Amino acid sequence: MEARCGADREPAVAACPVTGSEWVADEGTVGSYRLRGAGAVRGDDGKVLTDAATLELGLAGDGVTSSHPVVEGIAIVDGWMVPQATIPLDWNQPPPVAGRVYAADGELLATCGG
Repeated sequence: MEARCGADREPAVAACPVTGSEWVADEGTVGSYRLRGAGAVRGDDGKVLTDAATLELGLAGDGVTSSHPVVEGIAIVDGWMVPQATIPLDWNQPPPVAGRVYAADGELLATCGG
């Protein structure tokens, strides 16, 4: 996913500016990985979600997620993760990151990836 900060953009822009990287394999599956990225979190219409408060992220199909603050529509994420589920690791197409964007009151504002 592309991480860009700034003004609202057209729809189809990634809602969560975070990707998985630095994959560590464990017998053909993901042993650990790094979540990393920074930029605007966006709704389906491409607008920056300035009322967002939390970004929850993990690999698609895994129950393990990490929570990251969103300030004025911008998230900065950098952390190591160990998946709970057995997720195959294809070095040519690493697993996608999936996430949810929440408002301060817990309302789901957007989903991303997966």
